[in-house]
Amino acid sequence: MSERGQYLKYLLGTARFAVSRLLQSLGLLLGVVMVMFLLIRMAPGDPVQAMVGDFPVPDEYRDQVARQYRLNDSWLVQFMVYLGHVARGDLGYSYASHQSVGGLILERLPATLLLTAAGLISAAAMGIALGTWSAVSSRRSTRAVLDMFVLVGFSIPTFWLGQMLVLLFALRLGWLPSGGMSDARAESTGWASLLAAGPYLVLPAVALGIRELAATARIAKGATMGVLSEDYIVTARSKGLSSAATIRRHVIRNAALPTIASLGYRVGLALAGAVTIEVVFSWPGIGRLLYQAILARDNSLVVGVILVIAVLVIIANLVTELLYRALDPRIRGARHVR
Repeated sequence: MSERGQYLKYLLGTARFAVSRLLQSLGLLLGVVMVMFLLIRMAPGDPVQAMVGDFPVPDEYRDQVARQYRLNDSWLVQFMVYLGHVARGDLGYSYASHQSVGGLILERLPATLLLTAAGLISAAAMGIALGTWSAVSSRRSTRAVLDMFVLVGFSIPTFWLGQMLVLLFALRLGWLPSGGMSDARAESTGWASLLAAGPYLVLPAVALGIRELAATARIAKGATMGVLSEDYIVTARSKGLSSAATIRRHVIRNAALPTIASLGYRVGLALAGAVTIEVVFSWPGIGRLLYQAILARDNSLVVGVILVIAVLVIIANLVTELLYRALDPRIRGARHVR
């Protein structure tokens, strides 16, 4: 088969793979929403009372609210009605905020994406460097220190770490802001507002990225050590290629595949960790919005935020799998890169 034919075959295979994953994702999203409806249905408390507030209201008004939001219907009826609204792009109405759920999420989503991207990208860069260094280092002390750092990074709770960072760098040293995303007295828009958010982003990004850094370093170390044991590495060194050139030309390129794959799959964990980080640092993202919705028993907003998070995780995983297929020549039907 010609090179063009092989390329077209690869594109068709990738398209079929993407469609298959999307169909599976629809079933996953359906299951996520169904589980959330069941959990909310089983939660204690009166949803009507949560809507009208903590003050007595006439029974007629309570019945009116229940009919308006179809709270007297079975959970299956409510679930089917909600699916119909979601299919039309309507995530419901937040009775606590008196706004549409979609509008609230779109307003907070950029802040969460900025925080997650900053934490993951910085953690990926440092984790790959540390993992590769640990694998190629001939000094046991270096490996021991890096392994201890990875162990500590996995062990520290992000909620506690965030509080310690605030106490040290914000309250005691005064180097960085303790919370929020911008100065209320400053008026900036566009790129200026993004640059102004830089100092506010440092501490939450560090707190969020420590665990991801440790995970990336561990995976990068294992992948690098696996590549170093391959026969073609021994052959390259026997031909006189220096250690630095061998690592640069062969090791890093081949060890990068499992590391890149792991980063995409850790997006969901980073988004989950962003919920606690946003609460600690008062970061105005969808994680803090979810926390506030749970406290207010705003069921429509809770389901909407979790649905959006699930969509983001699915998209990240799909992009990761497609990127892996594009980078791995074995999947394209070509020879393994040596």
